[in-house]
Amino acid sequence: MKYSKKLKSKLTNKSKRKSKSKRKSKSKRKSKRKYNKSIIKGGSKIYDDGNITETNETYNGAYFFRKMFYYSDPPTKKQKHLVHVEKSIVNILMKNPHPNIVNFFNITNSFVDMEELNTKDVNIDEAIEVMRGVKDFLQSLGIAYIDWKIDNIGKDKHGIYKLFDFDVSGIFDENGWLVKPVEFFNYNNAIKKGYTTPIEIDNFSFLNFDKKE
Repeated sequence: MKYSKKLKSKLTNKSKRKSKSKRKSKSKRKSKRKYNKSIIKGGSKIYDDGNITETNETYNGAYFFRKMFYYSDPPTKKQKHLVHVEKSIVNILMKNPHPNIVNFFNITNSFVDMEELNTKDVNIDEAIEVMRGVKDFLQSLGIAYIDWKIDNIGKDKHGIYKLFDFDVSGIFDENGWLVKPVEFFNYNNAIKKGYTTPIEIDNFSFLNFDKKE
């Protein structure tokens, strides 16, 4: 069948437009697949001596954050004590949860697993107000947190402020320390100022943690 020149060019242009739109929709589908892939990319985080890797493991389908405990070879007395402190406190908190303390899933001699928190979007004034109640709650359990700083506060997926990281805290009763904290900055600073009891040291550390930021 013969076509006129006009009709021929119309048909050619039509087929060009079709193939173009096909390519466009194909590339759209491709980019959409890539985009979706990047959305689901990720998983539970493992923090090990400054390095973060990912794992597909979950707790009841939820991603978690695993903090590996650091040991030199051989481990020092201080390193072992830090792990002993954290294990002792986390075991108490797993039996006594609080809405503004991170949820713990598991703790061993090698690591602790907890819910993932967002530590980038934290307002210090809001956080301090929330943490006043947390401090009192912890003290009622015989825990002096001491390591009060903005770096140890994050938000969960609902935007709720939560406290984490208990390795330089301590456990006490009316007679004094049952599990003494490692003597880091806040502890040493409180002692220098003449505070001696666990509650005094903790309260002083809390009042001063926003001044260091």
